[in-house]
Amino acid sequence: MSRYYFIVSMIIILAGTIVGQESIQSTFVLPQTKGVIYNREHNIDLRINTNGYTLGLTKGKIKTFYKTSTFFFDITLHKDPRENRQNNKVIFARTNETSTPFVYGKVNSLYSLKAGKGIKRYWSDKASKRGVMVGYIVEGGLTLGILQPYYLKVAEIDAETGLPSLKEITYSGGNEAKYLDNSRIFGRSNIFKGILESTLVPGVHFQTGIHCDFGKYDNFIKALEVGTMINVFTQPIELMVNQPKRPFLVNFYLSLQFGKRV
Repeated sequence: MSRYYFIVSMIIILAGTIVGQESIQSTFVLPQTKGVIYNREHNIDLRINTNGYTLGLTKGKIKTFYKTSTFFFDITLHKDPRENRQNNKVIFARTNETSTPFVYGKVNSLYSLKAGKGIKRYWSDKASKRGVMVGYIVEGGLTLGILQPYYLKVAEIDAETGLPSLKEITYSGGNEAKYLDNSRIFGRSNIFKGILESTLVPGVHFQTGIHCDFGKYDNFIKALEVGTMINVFTQPIELMVNQPKRPFLVNFYLSLQFGKRV
């Protein structure tokens, strides 16, 4: 929850900055004939979400000094806010294996690939004089969700040998009781386990945010963005046991962007 409060705080701070910028504009306005310095921009987007992490690439076509059209692609790892990573810290004597961290009650891992278009507009003229442009961005597009079963290693007695063994199971097929028995859990299976069993879930997304560009006149992009995003899928998504299945995910985000203008 600390990540949630941090991102929300950043949104409030930037909103206050915008109000201040608009009050300053009444005493100083740059000419409306400002030209385009660059034609295109490319940047990497590193994002912290209230429900995960995102790595993205954005290409922009600079139409005027104040307006840029964007095309983006990103990949996101979604997390439920109730996830709690833990380790039972035991050693399996037969193989001398050490237990691994896991998330208790996690049913699926959700990754999403997103692509879409958007528009970025700047508000403040005064800020550009100080090397900071403040504006907003609106984007939307298609989403492809990848729902991967979450595998755990659990201890049980081998029916043939009568000896303890480790078995990899998911929350399905009558394994529910074993899956939730914390005393049996040895840890998470390999991160790629279950990837070939993943379900593809298409959807759409929409996002809007406050964009602060530091050094608008430089060819090196240094920007900060905070905002909110909603993903809507074609079927309900289950991430945790005993939690509601919903076809949509809503989150706030904080984004750091680095790139170049040409």
